[in-house]
Amino acid sequence: MSIATTRGDGGQTGLAGGIRISKADLRVEAYGTVDELNSTLGFARSICTNKEISAWTEEIQRALFRVGSALATPAESRKTPPSITPEDVESLTRLVHQIEATEGILSDWSLPGAHTESAAYEVARTVCRRAERNA
Repeated sequence: MSIATTRGDGGQTGLAGGIRISKADLRVEAYGTVDELNSTLGFARSICTNKEISAWTEEIQRALFRVGSALATPAESRKTPPSITPEDVESLTRLVHQIEATEGILSDWSLPGAHTESAAYEVARTVCRRAERNA
């Protein structure tokens, strides 16, 4: 499947279920930023040498894919959006607490760029904040 539609979209994009909306719509901005976050985390994971952190990152990415899909599926769609359950939120919250409790991870994130791997995750953190604001 190509990322180029070759249809000449006139500033429109298709949501899940075939509904067309403006590419300037806030919904498109929200799921586009979640997609950007997922890609940023993918880059961070690709250079991460810690297998445990890499596995945590992949778990987060899988959840973010469902979030992006849910944002891209309007209620009036003929396609059922993936559900984001309280258990999903609880699982991610537990994972965040586990990451925060890991020695050395949050020792000094106030000045990004100390290490290549951590810098990639710091970029993802800022993209995540924008995704939250957009959603």
